[in-house]
Amino acid sequence: YYEQAGLVQSELIISHAKQSLEQGQISYLEWTMLMNNAVGIQLARLDAKLQLNVVATGIEYLTGK
Repeated sequence: YYEQAGLVQSELIISHAKQSLEQGQISYLEWTMLMNNAVGIQLARLDAKLQLNVVATGIEYLTGK
């Protein structure tokens, strides 16, 4: 999900939030909430990658590879 849709969605949220704030269509509070959502998606992706690497390292350790 994160590689195919999550990052694209996150970047789209950031782009639209920036444009909307600059054009005065949204308040700073709304911009902050949108940025929080976008960064949350990116952090979730990094957390998933971390968990994958931890599991892969554990498997390599247990199998001796």
